[in-house]
Amino acid sequence: MDAPVVLFAYSRPDHTRRVINSLLGNPEAASTDLVVYLDGPQKESERAAGESIAEMVTNLSGFRSVKLIRAEKNKGLASSIIDGVTAQLLERESVIVLEDDIEVAPTFLRYMNDGLKIYKGDAGVASIHAHTYPVSQNLPETFFVRGSDCWGWATWRRAWEIFEADGELLLQQLIETKELAEFDFGHTANFVEMLRNQIRGQNDSWAIRWHASTFVRNMVTLYPRDTQAINIGQDGSGVHRGLIRLDQRRLNDRMVDVVWQKPQPLLAAQSEFARYFLTQRPRFARSWMGSAVYLFARKVHFLLPKKLRDANRTFIQRSKRSGNKGTENEHLVALPPKNVTST
Repeated sequence: MDAPVVLFAYSRPDHTRRVINSLLGNPEAASTDLVVYLDGPQKESERAAGESIAEMVTNLSGFRSVKLIRAEKNKGLASSIIDGVTAQLLERESVIVLEDDIEVAPTFLRYMNDGLKIYKGDAGVASIHAHTYPVSQNLPETFFVRGSDCWGWATWRRAWEIFEADGELLLQQLIETKELAEFDFGHTANFVEMLRNQIRGQNDSWAIRWHASTFVRNMVTLYPRDTQAINIGQDGSGVHRGLIRLDQRRLNDRMVDVVWQKPQPLLAAQSEFARYFLTQRPRFARSWMGSAVYLFARKVHFLLPKKLRDANRTFIQRSKRSGNKGTENEHLVALPPKNVTST
């Protein structure tokens, strides 16, 4: 039986509809159970959007089954995902996880289920991931990168059991093994900063803790060379509300051929990821000296008084928009926006 899709929704009916329609574009939808977790509203003005999503899901057809699970009160994205994935994996061996802003390719379900079946018994494989940054076509059709990810992913009960909610413990393990730089893709990403901010209570990211939980255990995640998912939510409508460019790539219907390979990180792929992370910085921050200045600005951001913090945020975001020539979103590396709790 194909793995169920667990979809987490909140207050964006239009985005949710696009995600569901993209799932229905997969031939395997008819043999797939869909479980939708709908979080409660934070404020009364969001209640109507939630009701719209509930009505949409209640009237859905095209899946093997549809189940709606509603929260009476707002739990927040992190708690919703951690609790929901945990609950589903008590009942099932594997799940496919989506949020309400991850649109998928017509080959998404086949790729995810093939990956889940082929690597089910490989204890070193943490997850199967759908989204891939723009990478070289010289890479193999599928490859492994150390750690895990969050934009369209699937995992097994045996892997999710190692999820560690204590960010401070995870950071200490990275420090003890002297792997902070490797965790940050050679200082090109901002994962260490994001983990530190989670510890400080400046974000509540489940994703950085999932990534770190698998990374410290030397587990790997399977990626496709041709992305099977794009994020349609970083348009100011979501929790992060980041002012970054939307992914303009088109999702095609070319099948991904998943063939077993030894679960080990592909250095060429990790280099491609690091290259992409650098393109998300302003041009001045791509040199050794500019990178040091840029990273320092991010590091001290939350230590500054509010007025200086706002000015520093504006500097970083304007620099990114003026220097970024790509069309991709940032992934786990997004700067937490003003007055919003990142999840």
